[in-house]
Amino acid sequence: MNWKKVKLGEICEIFSGFAWSAKDFSPHGHIPIIRIQNIGKNGSEEFVYWDKNYDSKYIIKTNDILLSLSGSIKIDYWKGINGLLNQRIVKITPAKNVEKKWLFWQIGKFIKKIEGMGKLALVNNVSLGDIKNLEIPLPELATQKHIAEVLDKADVLRQQNRQLLTQYDELLQSTFIELFGDPVKNPKGWEVRRLGDICDNIQIGPFGSLLHQEDYISNGIPLINPINIIKQKIVPDFNLTVSEKKFATLKKYHLRKNDIIMGRRGEMGRCALITEKEDGWLCGTGSLFLRPKSNVNSYFLLNILSSSKIKKLLEAEAQGVTMPNLNSKIVNNIPIISPTSNIQYNFAKIVEQIEVQKEQAKKALDESDALFEGLLAKYFN
Repeated sequence: MNWKKVKLGEICEIFSGFAWSAKDFSPHGHIPIIRIQNIGKNGSEEFVYWDKNYDSKYIIKTNDILLSLSGSIKIDYWKGINGLLNQRIVKITPAKNVEKKWLFWQIGKFIKKIEGMGKLALVNNVSLGDIKNLEIPLPELATQKHIAEVLDKADVLRQQNRQLLTQYDELLQSTFIELFGDPVKNPKGWEVRRLGDICDNIQIGPFGSLLHQEDYISNGIPLINPINIIKQKIVPDFNLTVSEKKFATLKKYHLRKNDIIMGRRGEMGRCALITEKEDGWLCGTGSLFLRPKSNVNSYFLLNILSSSKIKKLLEAEAQGVTMPNLNSKIVNNIPIISPTSNIQYNFAKIVEQIEVQKEQAKKALDESDALFEGLLAKYFN
């Protein structure tokens, strides 16, 4: 689309935040200071506050457009309470002939280009001058309004799908607590057993002497490290796999359906269920796997080990100064509540039903994301 190009600074006011003195920050107070870490999160738990005098021109209100200029470059509408704009963030206010929502999407499309303007030191820093001189195509106001309306509708659709996924996760968590209670405090008085007593096998992944860098190939048999465990799902890296010949030498690390794989380094509580798809894959060096006894339901055990309460317990027990690390002794001694098999089975059926709904919602989210990205490409490429 052959729209004329203008400099960003010609079609909007770009207002810089103030360098508030850190020594005068307070954990609680009159008005929060909006820092880079608050952009995109709006989490009041991260606020610091200002109790001294200030110029009202630095006040940020709901739906102001904010753009961070250091570190990870982010743009967002401010959704929090009124606050004071900190340094290295700018407020963007469109001119009268510019549609605000169109400008938001347009700048968002240029985020990668803006990041490329950064002056790399310890963190990426983009100058105010570079932002003002950024050239963007400017359609007529009516076209801007049309583009903003279409993108807003597409964005609402994908956000609804994303929220639906979150609600299913919350439903699963609330169902678990309703049936079993807090797995650490154990208010329902279930029998408590050691994890090692309810598993046929607990196996730490192969150490470095068994698996070397030269053993890795592309498009072979996947191995699962903590980085491949995301939200109780396995996301393999097919550029980091092993040959069938190497795989045959590591039999004790082969994974079977209904095993639970667990990250043993870094972030605690990363777990996933081995499904039919991953049956016959390999446990990676940074992971361990559990093979529950026949009377222990894998879905039940997975959700216990992924719970926030067990995660905190593991963080307290994990060894290592620079990176938390679980060993066999720690894992074997994890206390696990042991409800009857029937209750575990009932929970597993609920999980399966929720997972079916989540898959449908995930498919809808993928489709709505693809639609949104396609519209961005249509209007802004």
